Amino acid sequence: MARTKALGGWLQESKGRDMQRRVLDTRRERERFDVEIIAWRLRGMLWAVTLSLVLVVNSIGECLRPLPVSYLLPSTRRAGFSA
Repeated sequence: MARTKALGGWLQESKGRDMQRRVLDTRRERERFDVEIIAWRLRGMLWAVTLSLVLVVNSIGECLRPLPVSYLLPSTRRAGFSA
């Protein structure tokens, strides 16, 4: 009976420690998860900003691109002359 009581006491102690460890691990995991969520949101925002900037700069570049000289000057080829 003494062995059974001793073993039962050890099991009760270890069960309490296990629960305490699980609670601490859960708190740490939750904090780590929150940090990961913040990091992924930041990455998403940076991606969206980068994509927007690329699209805007590209469209501005297309609008400001000078037209080729052949579009501005009358072409001699269109008039039937050969160079």
